[in-house]
Amino acid sequence: MEETFTLIGTGGHPHASANGVTFQASINDELTLPICTDDEVGLHVIDLYLNNEVVALINYSFDTYIGKTAIYHNHASGSTFEFEIKEEKVFLQ
Repeated sequence: MEETFTLIGTGGHPHASANGVTFQASINDELTLPICTDDEVGLHVIDLYLNNEVVALINYSFDTYIGKTAIYHNHASGSTFEFEIKEEKVFLQ
C-alpha cells in the first residue's frame, strides 16, 4: 500500500501541500492522495463535480499522479468517493 496524505478544505483560498498539490473545497471536505514525486512537472487541474456542481478544485504538479487513485470526502453530504486522477472534469457518483 502506498503512503498517503490528506488535505482538508477550508472554504477559502486553495492551500498548497509539500507534495505538489493544491486543494480548494468546502470546510472540512477531505482529499486523500498517494505521495508522489517526479522530476517532470507541469500544471494539471481536476474539477470535481457532485450532482452537476463543482465541489472541489485540485491542482497538481507531478505527472506521476495521473492514473493514481484518490479519495474525496464531502463533509456536507457525508459521502466518500474514490476516483482516478486525470486531467479532466471528474463526475463523482
